Amino acid sequence: SAQLKGTENVTLKKDLKTVSQLLSGNARPDSTPRQINWQAAEDRKKMLRVLNAHGYFSGTIDVQMVATQTLFSVIFTAAPGRQYRLHATTIHSSDAPPDLALETFLPRPKRNVKSPPATAGTILQKEAGALRSIRSKGYPFARLQGRSLAFVHDMANVELHIELELGEKATFGALTIQGLDAVKTNVIHRYVGWEHGDLYDDQTLRKLESDLLNSGLFATVRCTHTGTVTPAGDLPIRLEVRERKHRTVRTGLKFSSDTGWGVILGWEHRNLRGRGDRLNAYAELSEIGQEGDVTFTRNLVHLGPLEFQFKLTFGEEDTDAYDNYATEISSLFEYRPFTDVRLVSGLGYRHTEVRQLGEEDTFELAILPVLVEWDRRDDLLDPKKGFRLYAGASRNDDMISTLSFTKTTLVGSFYLTSEAFPSTTLAARVDGSDIQGASSSEIPADSKLYAGGANSVRGYGFQSIGAVVDGTPLGGTRRFTGSLELRQRGRKNLGGVLFVDAGAVSEEEIEDDTLRYSAGVGLRYFTGMGPLRFDIAFPIDKRDGIDDTLQLYVSIGQFF
Repeated sequence: SAQLKGTENVTLKKDLKTVSQLLSGNARPDSTPRQINWQAAEDRKKMLRVLNAHGYFSGTIDVQMVATQTLFSVIFTAAPGRQYRLHATTIHSSDAPPDLALETFLPRPKRNVKSPPATAGTILQKEAGALRSIRSKGYPFARLQGRSLAFVHDMANVELHIELELGEKATFGALTIQGLDAVKTNVIHRYVGWEHGDLYDDQTLRKLESDLLNSGLFATVRCTHTGTVTPAGDLPIRLEVRERKHRTVRTGLKFSSDTGWGVILGWEHRNLRGRGDRLNAYAELSEIGQEGDVTFTRNLVHLGPLEFQFKLTFGEEDTDAYDNYATEISSLFEYRPFTDVRLVSGLGYRHTEVRQLGEEDTFELAILPVLVEWDRRDDLLDPKKGFRLYAGASRNDDMISTLSFTKTTLVGSFYLTSEAFPSTTLAARVDGSDIQGASSSEIPADSKLYAGGANSVRGYGFQSIGAVVDGTPLGGTRRFTGSLELRQRGRKNLGGVLFVDAGAVSEEEIEDDTLRYSAGVGLRYFTGMGPLRFDIAFPIDKRDGIDDTLQLYVSIGQFF
């Protein structure tokens, strides 16, 4: 038998056991004491290398043999000692021009930030970062020649010295594109972020690959240089692509016990007339109404990370709160200063005919929307880590009256999955909305704030939270909703959820006594397109004559 003592570091302990034949149980059961002694010595060498890889350069591994009449045991005792830290990094190159400051290719150390542990991963990241930086400054053939480590044992510090070969300096040469079929060449050139003769930048090639894949036009993209610099100092670039199918049809079903069945239909064309423009059509038919939209999108990437969108939305609803028919037209610009941040603004017009409590009104609203979203979720349909922050505001002015109001919304969603429990996710969401500038009685009923139902507070009927008169929810000018979910993924494709929701709708400030709470359980069936969601929710402090004992929901994707 074999055992390991001396460390409680879970990751270190796991790695030490992995490299040891004796600790992992791979030794032959009929091995002689001499063979076991040899294997223990070999395991010790590997385990010392593991200590070094984790930054424990002064660590030791002691091996003890214990023999009885019936058992021969090996005890490894690890004494890691202090974990060394990467105190400094320097770069050297024998072919660097005299005026080239190599230290500029290393990131500046942050103030008041402790040096990172000198692990193998940290050292490799430093080297890879230096190579990326140099290859992005005109040296496409830069490569690692070697490394050395200098130790300051009394301080438990390490200095990393990187030796590089820069190779030839080059500028961007001619671009050759291979694999295009239906997509026109000028669509590719919209995304190219360099001019012929610009200093070579390897990161620009990687960005082109990412942007073309995100466009939805291509299944594979590979951008490389030819490997040979021309006499003029140019490096020709080769782009190889494989187009994906440019049309997609989507269908879906959903069910809520408060609103009934719904059918979802969608169609998308991602390459109109070969120009890379997108046309989307969406329709949803349900027992409480019908709605649809048609959206045209053009990427203006040649002007920056900018996109133009023209959208036509139409539909009608027949709910307990109101009946309406509405058409909305909007033209919007979306700007992405960073990959996970988007800013949207533009102009819109909404015609709505709405009836609530027997009163009918018509509104012609001019709309000025502005929104900011920061989305760091690792998956849109089934997030496990990250967050999403959303802030939106829209100014609404009625063109046939003096009505004017502003609606604002703040939403935050957060997801946490521990490495110790990778199948368990804690998810939370809060949503606060407010309307200023007009009273609830003046605002169109379909523009007011509501809560309750499959997408807000489960367990309560659709739009039913807040004041209700003769079975008609009145909505309000202030809304708060929040949800907390504990998601557990089980074996194969099944999972479960425990959740608590809360929400309130009011004309005044939201108070504790106006909040409605619900709790429930859910079943998830995970597919390649996201999880199928089955939720049962129960209202807490059920209102007589308004709330049912439970509500059932079936849909695609997590609740948030």
